[in-house]
Amino acid sequence: MARTGAAPATGKGGKLSRQVYASLLACLESGQFSPEGRLPAESELARQYQVSRPTIRKVLEQLREERRIVSRRGSGSYATRKAVQRAEGATQQDDAGSCLCFRMAVEPACVALAAEHHTDENIAELAGTINRLETAWSNRDLDAFIEADLAFHLTISRMSGNGYLSDAMHAIRQPLESMIRACAEKRVADHGSWHPQVLREHLEIFSAIRQRSSMFAIEAMNQHLGYARRKLCGTG
Repeated sequence: MARTGAAPATGKGGKLSRQVYASLLACLESGQFSPEGRLPAESELARQYQVSRPTIRKVLEQLREERRIVSRRGSGSYATRKAVQRAEGATQQDDAGSCLCFRMAVEPACVALAAEHHTDENIAELAGTINRLETAWSNRDLDAFIEADLAFHLTISRMSGNGYLSDAMHAIRQPLESMIRACAEKRVADHGSWHPQVLREHLEIFSAIRQRSSMFAIEAMNQHLGYARRKLCGTG
C-alpha cells in the first residue's frame, strides 16, 4: 500500500482540511497510487495527519466529487483511472520537456560539426533519410515518417565525428522517438492534414550541412527545435 508521507497538520477547521486535501491530492497526482489503488483507511489517514476522522471524511468527500477517488462500501477509497492518467500525462510532459532541453543543447553542436567534417558517404546516407521522409510524406505514412525523422537526427550525430555527442543522442533514442511522434501527430492534428513545414525544416538542415555552412546549419536546427517546442507547449 502506498504511503502518503504526511506531516502533522496544523491549524483549525477549514485550514486543517485544506492541508490534508492538498497533501492527498499531491499523492494522487504524483502517481503514488496505481489505477484502482486503495488509499489508506480513514483511521490510518487520521493517524498520519493527526486530525479527526470527520476531517478526513470531508477531504475524501471533496476528492470523490472531483472524481479523483471512488469509495466502495465496506472496502475503502480507491484512486480513479482519471487521477492516475493525469499523473502519467504530467510525467510524460516533463520527460518531453527534458528531452527537448537536451536536444537544444546537443543537436546544434552535432549539426555544426557535421557541416564542417562530413564526407561524400555521409551526405549520401543523410540524403537517403531525406528521400525516406519525402516518400513517407507523399504517402501520408506517419510511422514511416517518424522512423525516417529519427534516422535523420541520429545520422547527423554520427556525422559530427564526436563519439560523445553521437553516444549521447543514441542514449536518448527512445524518448527522442516518442517526442518526434508527439510533435508529428500534433502537427497533423492541428492542421487537419500533412503540413509541409516539417519537411521543409529537414531540407533546410540538410542543405546547410551539404554546403558546409555550420552557421546556417545551427540556425536551421534551432528553428526546427523551436518549432517543436511551440508544438509541445501548444503555442504555435
